Amino acid sequence: MMKRVAVICMYAGLTVVLHAGTWLDTRWDIDPLTDLASSGTLIKASNFGQTAQAVTFGGINFDLDYSNTDAVINDFQWADRDYYSGSDTAAANLMNKSGAHHYAWGNPTLTINVDNLIVGNQYRIQIITGGRGGSGVDFYSTGWSDYKYDWASGSMLNTFVWTADASSKPFYIGANGWTSFDVLGYAVHEIPEPATMVLFGLGALILCRKK
Repeated sequence: MMKRVAVICMYAGLTVVLHAGTWLDTRWDIDPLTDLASSGTLIKASNFGQTAQAVTFGGINFDLDYSNTDAVINDFQWADRDYYSGSDTAAANLMNKSGAHHYAWGNPTLTINVDNLIVGNQYRIQIITGGRGGSGVDFYSTGWSDYKYDWASGSMLNTFVWTADASSKPFYIGANGWTSFDVLGYAVHEIPEPATMVLFGLGALILCRKK
């Protein structure tokens, strides 16, 4: 009986972890060479734009495959400003108008589907956007708990970390009100679960055994 209770408590603890997800602190005016995290196993990264190139920097390979999004290449508009002033040509193609980044206006939403997830494993998505003089941007996934609003003036990096409870997770990026912004790219990594999650499970098990 004690073993059965312990298993149930451990399962309950893991259930909480599986649905955990959080937006990390936003970074503005980013340098992609130093601000983008590359730890973990790269799942997918893309560089948006009509003249975007497949580029690699910081250990991240950005491709031109948009099949997991609803971005239509012919609908891409020219971004009207640069977000990177450094000398790295790969970073410039991702961040600057030479890449013809996806441009949104009105209230359209760009969908990015993160596929081939393993339930119980932890993942991180980094979404790179840019705005002009203050652009309201909505970020959300499967519910209000995944919602985040930010105000872009210059480049912006939003990072969401979660533990998969399904094999796929959609992310939506939209203009908040009559505004415009650029979606520059994104990167998804599978990352090790933090030690606190392991300790949480062990703590639940020990507590239930004591009971």
